[in-house]
Amino acid sequence: QRQEEKSVKSTEKSTEEEPFHKVYSFSFSKYTTSGDKEIEIEGDSADVFQRSVILKNVIAKAYAEESPVTITADQGTIDKATSKVRLDRNVVATTENGTRLLTETLDILPARKMLETQVQAEVKKDNISIEGLGAQGDSRLKKVRFKKNVTVIVKNPESESGTPTVIT
Repeated sequence: QRQEEKSVKSTEKSTEEEPFHKVYSFSFSKYTTSGDKEIEIEGDSADVFQRSVILKNVIAKAYAEESPVTITADQGTIDKATSKVRLDRNVVATTENGTRLLTETLDILPARKMLETQVQAEVKKDNISIEGLGAQGDSRLKKVRFKKNVTVIVKNPESESGTPTVIT
């Protein structure tokens, strides 16, 4: 029976290694049950596997009440079972008002209208920069909660010395 289990696992793995489909230059949208756009994803290519979709050169728009946050990344993954979207490498989320979140990995949870990362992240808005390890925010980046090692840097444009105020 152990031999059967091993062969089943190796078969599952081999089917996961070869994509069912490869799509070039794609656009994908997901809507809520009430018909509102929840997320929109575009990219250069998508490898469609049984359980996931691997994305390359991604532009995603996560929708909240008023306007979307636009997120760019080098690659991403969509978990088909949970609809969770994870973007990786050079991730930058930008709102219409100019707030930016920069990190290397970002999970988009469209149903909860949340963005989340467990790694180092930085949020920039005007003359304020906040960085820390792990962050969670709403999909408009109006409220972002950092988990630990938080540093706040405030640059006063009118300061003659040009030295920023640093709060840790």
